[in-house]
Amino acid sequence: MATQSLWRHGAFMRVWAGSTISGVGDQITGLALPWPVLLLTHSPVQLGIVVGLQNLPFLLFTLIAGVYADRWDRRVIMLTCDVVRFVALATIPLAAALHNLTMAQIYAVAFITGTGQVWFDVAHYALLPGILAEAQLVDGNSKFFASEGASNLVGRRWVVS
Repeated sequence: MATQSLWRHGAFMRVWAGSTISGVGDQITGLALPWPVLLLTHSPVQLGIVVGLQNLPFLLFTLIAGVYADRWDRRVIMLTCDVVRFVALATIPLAAALHNLTMAQIYAVAFITGTGQVWFDVAHYALLPGILAEAQLVDGNSKFFASEGASNLVGRRWVVS
């Protein structure tokens, strides 16, 4: 029995496209979030705290996110995480435009975006076996990882240029 090409698999293509766009956003965030910290404080220590707060959710929530990703609709988890991360990040330029940006806000945004990334990543990697046949998993995973690598390259290029 021949398996359907992933290029014609609608559910996979939607998830893959959304995941790729989210990956580019993650890379831009990873490079853009330090800028307001350095502009406000000029402190590498403060920058380290922000990076730590972005990564702390991986220690705190990965296991519980895995449990719930097995019970809830993974696509809804992924979409919710992206919306929450977008809203949290949008508060930074808004507060900066109002001359009201604080380190406490940046800390909160770093923790919220890190938490969203944990939940997104767990749901993202658990989703493929639910929408693809076993024979398609290698091809699907390779496309996801290729997009992840391209997102790393493209996201950094956009911020640097």
